[in-house]
Amino acid sequence: VGGGLLGDAKGRARSICLAMLLAFVGGVGAALSGSVGTMACWRVVAGAGVGGATPPLFALASELSNGPARGRGVAFVASHWMVGSLFAAVLAKATLSTNIEVDFSSYDGVWRRYAFICALPSLGVAVLFCFRRNLDRGSSSRSAMELDFPPAEKRLLAIMACTFFGLYFGYYGLSTWIAVLVDSAGIGDAYTVAIYYALATLPGNVVGFLLIDRIGRRRLLAGAMGLSACFGVLLVATLAVAPDSIRSTLAVAAALL
Repeated sequence: VGGGLLGDAKGRARSICLAMLLAFVGGVGAALSGSVGTMACWRVVAGAGVGGATPPLFALASELSNGPARGRGVAFVASHWMVGSLFAAVLAKATLSTNIEVDFSSYDGVWRRYAFICALPSLGVAVLFCFRRNLDRGSSSRSAMELDFPPAEKRLLAIMACTFFGLYFGYYGLSTWIAVLVDSAGIGDAYTVAIYYALATLPGNVVGFLLIDRIGRRRLLAGAMGLSACFGVLLVATLAVAPDSIRSTLAVAAALL
C-alpha cells in the first residue's frame, strides 16, 4: 500500500529506489543479527522493502511497455521473480551445508555471508533507479485513491486482487514450508528441491510470455488458474488413496508441478 501511494505521489523510480534500499538494510541487518528475535525484526524490515517495491515496479513496467507488446513486457519483468529465486537456491546449494548450524554468538558463520550476498542485488537495483528517474515520464500524476473507478472496473480489480491472493497463497506461500515437506519425505536435500521449485515456474513463464498478447490476458489467466485448480484437486484425490509411505513425496512433487 505504501509503495503504491508513494509511487503515485513521488514517482515510480524514486519509490522503487527507497523500497530497495529498505530491503537492503533489512537484509544486512538480518546477516548481522545476534539473536533469532533480532533477525526476525530485520526480515520484517526487508519484507516491507520488497512489498513496497512491487506495486510501483509492475505499474512502471505496464507504463513503459507500449502497444501490442505490453503484456510481454510485464510478463518479462514478472518472470524475473523466478530468476531471483533460482539465484538464491543455487547460491545456497553452493555455499551452505545440509546440516548447517546457526550460531548467533559468532560473526564468522557462512550463513551470514550468504544472507549478506542475498541483500546485495537490492542495493544494486536501488542505485540503478536512483540514476534513472526519467523512467517516470509515463507515470500518472493522480493517485489511485483519487480515481473514481466505474462499478465494472471495481469488480474487475476485486477479481484481480483475489487472483493475486490465490497465486501467493497457493504457490509462494507454499515455499515457506517446502523444506519441512522435503525433510519429512526424505527425498533429498532442501537446496536441490529449492532449485527445482524455482525452475518449476519456467514453463509457465515462457508460455505466458508467448501467448499473453496472442490469446489475451483474460483467457491466459483463466486457463492458468483453471489448470492450477485441476492439479490441486488431483493432488487431494491422489493423497486420499495413496499409501502413507509416499504421501509426503507426492505432496512435494505436486508443489513442484
